[in-house]
Amino acid sequence: MLSQQLHFVAERTMSLDEIIDDLSSLVNDIEIHFDGKQISVTGQK
Repeated sequence: MLSQQLHFVAERTMSLDEIIDDLSSLVNDIEIHFDGKQISVTGQK
């Protein structure tokens, strides 16, 4: 199993959608989705 860590800092004024978009652009092998209530993170094999 491969384990990775990511350190990410966001401005307090950023919306959650903006933060998720920024995170998604940093990591190529995962998808991050927010449906208004839940954040889901899925990895590609």
